[in-house]
Amino acid sequence: MNDDLNVMPSDLKLGQKRVLRMRWWVIVCLLGILANLSWVSYHYFLYARQKQVNRVHEDQKTQVEARISSLSQATRQLKQWETRLLVLDELRRFPDYSLITGFLAQYCPDYLVLTRLDFSIDEKLAAALAEAPKPKPSTGAALFNVNQQNPATLPTPDFKEAMSVRIDGYAADYKTVSDFYRTCRDAGLFLDVRLRRTWRQTLRSEQLVYFEMTLNLNPETAYLDVNDAD
Repeated sequence: MNDDLNVMPSDLKLGQKRVLRMRWWVIVCLLGILANLSWVSYHYFLYARQKQVNRVHEDQKTQVEARISSLSQATRQLKQWETRLLVLDELRRFPDYSLITGFLAQYCPDYLVLTRLDFSIDEKLAAALAEAPKPKPSTGAALFNVNQQNPATLPTPDFKEAMSVRIDGYAADYKTVSDFYRTCRDAGLFLDVRLRRTWRQTLRSEQLVYFEMTLNLNPETAYLDVNDAD
């Protein structure tokens, strides 16, 4: 009975086992290849996705840096304009010295010499004038100033009106001083032109008339106009 069942030669059985083993090896190799392909595909997908994310991040970073640079430029420009505005506002607070000194040099009488020209800024000018002692009235000052106001009754000036000028000098006679006083009063550059004091004094055997004059600058004409400056 055993001889009937064992009808295949031993070589054929060995061949079938070898073929079966090869099939299993092929299947295992295919499964390994598929597993490797899946692993590579998965990691490639992750790499491509990460690369895309990095590219998006780089693009966003570039855009943000460009906006920051634009904002920095705008900030610098605003600071420049702010500084310029502060400078222009500061210039408005000061008079045009060249205009004033040029006017005095041009219209100063021939026989009149200026020995002092002081510009002063004082926000408490009115209070200082109110507390200061009154100058002694002189004959010349009484003649030139028809209605002398008490400094204590003057309104409190603003910053520009607080810019005052003191002029000292001497002339050959009272008429020369009077002409200079009227010239300054009618020039439009000054407000409250006051001849504070006049007196005679001998200089090198000559009788000269010394005078002290104070005036406030007119903010409409004597100050720098920078509204249309570039």
